[in-house]
Amino acid sequence: MVIGGLNKYSINYKQNQSCFDVYTRKYMHNLRITCNSANYENCKPLEIVSSRLLMVSKLNRIVMYDSNTLKECGEISIELLAGNSREPNQVIGIQKSQDENWLGIISGKNLVMNEQM
Repeated sequence: MVIGGLNKYSINYKQNQSCFDVYTRKYMHNLRITCNSANYENCKPLEIVSSRLLMVSKLNRIVMYDSNTLKECGEISIELLAGNSREPNQVIGIQKSQDENWLGIISGKNLVMNEQM
């Protein structure tokens, strides 16, 4: 599939096919914008709908963002135990209760490599 950046056309071609298809865009819009260019690899997200918050775990803290504006509006610092091996202690899990009044945070060492949860 080839999509033109300036044009509103897409060309689709399958292997062993005698022709190709040309598609046109029906509407022109760009709904993707960059609001934060930080690296969020291995971070855990959690949305609190009742408070309109988005929480993202970093290494030793939970950063809170407003769901509407995506501006940082707070932070929860997590005191981690000192590690004596090469794997650092970090926030490895975050969960809310069903009524969204309680927040559970698990910290420890992430010893499983390359596994998606």
